[in-house]
Amino acid sequence: MDTRVRVFLIVCFCAFVFSFAIQTVFQKIVAGDMSTWGFAPGWQREIAFWNVGCAIVAIGSLRLKSTRDALPVVLGFTVLFFLLGTNHAFVLFQDPVSKFHWPPFVSNMVGLFFGVKTLVQSRGGTMSGNGTLQLDVKDSKKTKKTIDALIKRTEGLFKSIGESISTINQDPFLPANRETITTENLKIAQLRREVANAIAKIDPLFEAASQVLPSDDVWVLETGEAIENLKRGRAAYM
Repeated sequence: MDTRVRVFLIVCFCAFVFSFAIQTVFQKIVAGDMSTWGFAPGWQREIAFWNVGCAIVAIGSLRLKSTRDALPVVLGFTVLFFLLGTNHAFVLFQDPVSKFHWPPFVSNMVGLFFGVKTLVQSRGGTMSGNGTLQLDVKDSKKTKKTIDALIKRTEGLFKSIGESISTINQDPFLPANRETITTENLKIAQLRREVANAIAKIDPLFEAASQVLPSDDVWVLETGEAIENLKRGRAAYM
């Protein structure tokens, strides 16, 4: 998942937990006495329960691997920030000196700004905060072709390694085969290095492509399995 999306969801989770505390523990002190809406325990508890639901959605979204799967949640929270901020803005327009409504108005507008920014930036191919590659959907199509080509090449390298091992095992004790065995061993060493390099290239590309494609995408599932097979093959031949 894109780092920006993950950070935004974590901030949203914290905001929902904070709002829950305001509407339960401090509902009389803060929301009741300082708000122009007055003290309404029943409605405030309903709002608190609503925040619990949103917090659970945020936690569940953080478990997603694909950025594309998480973006609808980011959009939903961004719209929610807009609506809540607008609601407090109407009160401030009528009563600018109201103490309670300024903080939620500002915080929701900040959430709206970063929500929109996250949605826009998450569609571009960039580097995440931890240095991993981030792609957009258009780039992922090209990356898929690159990964498929690398997988095919790696499978060919495994085949070449197998052929070299078969050549060595034909009759390794004959003196006439010593030169051949030396040559094949050098070839195998080179092929192993190429396999390691190919798999090292495949992993970050596949991770980046998986972030912008649905987790149940057929290509993602089949390619993920193919990569695992390559790694098992590497363990066997290396």
